[in-house]
Amino acid sequence: MPDADLTRSETGDKAVQARFDAREVPRNRYRLPADYRTFAIAVCLVRMQPEATVQLLHTRPGSDGENKIERTIVGRARVCVGDAREVSFDAIRLRFYLIDALYRWIVAARGVDTLIGDEPMNPR
Repeated sequence: MPDADLTRSETGDKAVQARFDAREVPRNRYRLPADYRTFAIAVCLVRMQPEATVQLLHTRPGSDGENKIERTIVGRARVCVGDAREVSFDAIRLRFYLIDALYRWIVAARGVDTLIGDEPMNPR
């Protein structure tokens, strides 16, 4: 997602939230309970910290920068983790869920079905 961009004003927009819910709520019934809980936390974190999540997308996995951004996201959106004072997480799993939620929020913000175009990814 090289052109990924998402702002708090977008994730706070009622129309964007309605599009997000219309697409994602029906899908949640197919999620296992642990997956649903983690996804719901990630959705909330991205809603509260979309700009930082976009930064995370462009940060090298496993880097100190990744760890700092993930801690910032969680720290600034503690309401998403029940206002817990201390939160531990697996950085790889958190990154996966955050980027997945970011994609879904961007789709809702743009009002499209997908960010994948009709053109082949590797044209000859």
